[in-house]
Amino acid sequence: MLVLKVEGSVEMSVKSVSILYHLLLSLGAFYVGGLMFLGKGAFGPWPQEWIGKLPFTSWGSLALFGILVFGFGNLFAFVYGIVK
Repeated sequence: MLVLKVEGSVEMSVKSVSILYHLLLSLGAFYVGGLMFLGKGAFGPWPQEWIGKLPFTSWGSLALFGILVFGFGNLFAFVYGIVK
């Protein structure tokens, strides 16, 4: 098994780093998806020049896609890593 040695005597396996990475990606996807649904921050009105060029017509549909694919996908990978 590969083991990463961090300064001092702390050792983290590649599996632990991967599990933590998937958790952070999942939380980030849920957070940004929530911002998109609410229209906060950089997610104001949908740019009119994007209509017809992207398969989405609003921030809500893009947020739903991102949450389903990246949020739940990485959450599944996180839980699978913990269980296995």
